[in-house]
Amino acid sequence: MMRVFATLVGIAVLGLGVAACAKSGGSAQAGLSSPPGSDTPTTATAPTVQQARAYSILNYGREASATELRAVAALLERYYTVAANDDGAAACPMLVPSVANSLAEDFGDTVDLPFLRGGKTCKAILTKMFAHRHALLAVEHAGFDLYSLRVHRSGGYAILRFPNMTEREILVGREKGSWKLDAMVDIPLYSGPKTDSNMIIPK
Repeated sequence: MMRVFATLVGIAVLGLGVAACAKSGGSAQAGLSSPPGSDTPTTATAPTVQQARAYSILNYGREASATELRAVAALLERYYTVAANDDGAAACPMLVPSVANSLAEDFGDTVDLPFLRGGKTCKAILTKMFAHRHALLAVEHAGFDLYSLRVHRSGGYAILRFPNMTEREILVGREKGSWKLDAMVDIPLYSGPKTDSNMIIPK
């Protein structure tokens, strides 16, 4: 099941938040503060799981270059266009091969996501997924802002803004010099713990 989760959205484990905090000079005591004239620290409001996860993504790696931003923005524009037309065949080559090649195995017989059952190929799985998310894809296809692209080595997170929606994110990867998607759907940046509902069904 963990492979299914990773293939679908590639959500970074919460431990990335700890690593990001360490790189940026953060401290385990960052949530403590003391009132004036007191030597006794008081505990500030602890970040929620959603906030911690979003922090780890927004501080992942480095900010992309202008060239990388343009390439990923163009990729996403093409992907949302074919997705809005339920064109799984055109979308498959835009995924990193490891994701595209595993979709049928991971989701063709799943009982947790019945709308994907029966898909025997990448094309079939994506077509079913796009049909299920058709209303959301219509909004995404209408226009988006690539708010940030955080990259490290050959992978990264694209953070997107759409009209009347909270920020969303999707994993990207670089294969042989070309950027591709490392997940078949975007999810809310503040989606919280991994569940089938917030990975697949728009919230």
